[in-house]
Amino acid sequence: MSYRPNLLLLLLGISFSLSGQSSLDSLRQLLRTASPDTNRVLLLNDLAYELTQRTDHSLAWPYIREAASLAAKLTYPSGRAGALFNEALVHYYDDAYKAAAEDFRKAALLNESINDLSAAASCWNNLGNVYHQLQDQDQALAAQQKGLELRKRIGDTKAIGSSLLGIGITHYYERNYDEALRYYDEAIPYFAESDYQRGLAVLYNNRGLVRKKRGELALAATEILESARLEEALGQQRGAASSYTNVANVYDDLGDITAALRYHEKALTIKQAINYTSGIAGSLTNLANLYRQQKDYAQAARYQHEAIALKRTIAQPTSLLISLRSMGRIHSEQQQPDSAYHYFQEAWAIRSANEDERENARFLATIAEFIEAESRFAPAFPFSLPELETALESARTNKELTEERYLLKALATAAERGQRYQTAFGYLKALKTLEDSLYNETQYATVADLRERYETAEKERQLTAQQLELAQRKRTNQRLYGSLFLLSLILLALTSYFRQRQLLSRQRLVAVQQREQTVRLQSIVDGREGERRRVARDLHDGLGGLLSTVKFQLGAATETTDQIKKSPAYHRAHELLETACDEVRRIAHHLLPDALLQLGLLEASADLVDHFNRSEEQAYSMEVIGTPFPLAEEQNLSLYRILQEALQNVAKHAQAKHTWVQFSFAKQAFSLSIEDDGLGFNPNEVKHGLGLNSLRARAEQLGAELTVESKVGEGCFVSLYLPQTG
Repeated sequence: MSYRPNLLLLLLGISFSLSGQSSLDSLRQLLRTASPDTNRVLLLNDLAYELTQRTDHSLAWPYIREAASLAAKLTYPSGRAGALFNEALVHYYDDAYKAAAEDFRKAALLNESINDLSAAASCWNNLGNVYHQLQDQDQALAAQQKGLELRKRIGDTKAIGSSLLGIGITHYYERNYDEALRYYDEAIPYFAESDYQRGLAVLYNNRGLVRKKRGELALAATEILESARLEEALGQQRGAASSYTNVANVYDDLGDITAALRYHEKALTIKQAINYTSGIAGSLTNLANLYRQQKDYAQAARYQHEAIALKRTIAQPTSLLISLRSMGRIHSEQQQPDSAYHYFQEAWAIRSANEDERENARFLATIAEFIEAESRFAPAFPFSLPELETALESARTNKELTEERYLLKALATAAERGQRYQTAFGYLKALKTLEDSLYNETQYATVADLRERYETAEKERQLTAQQLELAQRKRTNQRLYGSLFLLSLILLALTSYFRQRQLLSRQRLVAVQQREQTVRLQSIVDGREGERRRVARDLHDGLGGLLSTVKFQLGAATETTDQIKKSPAYHRAHELLETACDEVRRIAHHLLPDALLQLGLLEASADLVDHFNRSEEQAYSMEVIGTPFPLAEEQNLSLYRILQEALQNVAKHAQAKHTWVQFSFAKQAFSLSIEDDGLGFNPNEVKHGLGLNSLRARAEQLGAELTVESKVGEGCFVSLYLPQTG
């Protein structure tokens, strides 16, 4: 959960406090015999203030109302200002920030009118804290500057330090971390001079938060732990719990989950001891999120259930929304979409326009991700363009690329639904650019790997050339160098060709824009399959041809010179060329199998199964049931890729003795199954391995239903059902 700075209520210097009579029992005893005069107003305000500092602060209301009524009857403005101040505190603790702001402002102006500058400054300072919660940092800074000016006129060092601390918090919210640290440092000597330990405790906590934002995590942990130590020594349990929560978040960033759990649990224990309900709910949510990161979904769900139950009892919709979103993700990650929908739908219903922008962006991105996987739920979440655009801006500001990706998809869909095709195209183009940047990184890495192989081969050929020079066969050397030069040009041409393909892709996007049609994400998948075909042709026809030419030239040299034939270096070069030719054929076949193009799906699949039988110490078999009927070319390719991916998974992970492949053709339907007797696994615990995501993506592309059934030690059964294909 995000950090909420302390109000620093002990810094206020309230003018109506009674020295030596601050305990509740003493105040109640005095109140029983007090006459209805200004002294009773003071007692009522002191008692109300003490109650605001307790967990059940609503008990202060009767005393606040009586103080306000009696002060008005006695025409006692100082007493009226005190009642307004206490009323603002109760509103603040109830998260009624607008009402709190109005009361603090009235109290500040009333205190200024009677020249009680200390009380007025306290009101302005707290008004700034309220504006933090309303996310109006300009108003917060203006109020705090007024409080600082008044306190400097008075010369109260402790209060000046408090105002400087408050202004630093405002700059922290504005992400002006250097400026925030400057104000915090400026406050230190004021707190030291007045020996104000509570102020130092809050100061260390806030300095640690700045360090965290600047990535200085070790320093952040040290300073926040010092804050917790001071808070506990002073008996400030809420402050200590807040600091332990913050230091747990630092250790989470450091990757030390054990320490993060320890400090979150410590914060939870303190909050439970003081019956701090909203704080308990926050700690439960923090623990649930940590366990979800570790994929301990049982623990995560247990903590989040407790958090949701508590949050339903308090008026904190933002906090409840966070827990509902988290619970939805827990079920979604366990492949339980109906349960996830239940929580997402409740969160959608309670969200409001004044939600924290970053949290709202995360929530909308989570929903977009969910309905992409489970499109049947899309009608339940009607996105609007303005809210999605605001969320996208927040995701970009905070550099949350995953959220940005899903929000761009949702924006494109919403724009298309509203027949704003030009706008939809713009969002899809931005999405294409984002995904291409990631895809191009992979492509460039592949080219770099080819270049590295080429450079290694070039060194071998240079050695061969030196050996041939010693044999005084200059002409043969020149041919070899010429071949190497051509190979270099082809590799450079491949790099250039990748870039030209990217340019052609952009030109196609322009053509789509002119037709005002929505570009679908399907085009990305199809483009990549096309890329496989192109690379296969280039490898087979271009690089394969060149290598064959080099092989022929070396063969010709053999016919003219027996001495070269006997050279070990020559034989080494000849072996390298043989290996390169085989490698080119293998890669080309993997990217675009000839059997699929020439013979069709069943023959290509049989060829693929035979290939695995030859290359692995495992038995593979294939059978066809029913009368085959033709499928579309793209369907054939996708089914072949699914079979290829599944067999690779078996060979790599299953340690199976037998694997059975079955094609079944029935009326208006087709199915493919792959079964093995290997190690097996728990599908609920495997989210990112074994190629399952790739299989599901291709099945979704086909409009097919994919089922994966497996248990540890009992093998795996993968079934794909494609209706209405005949």
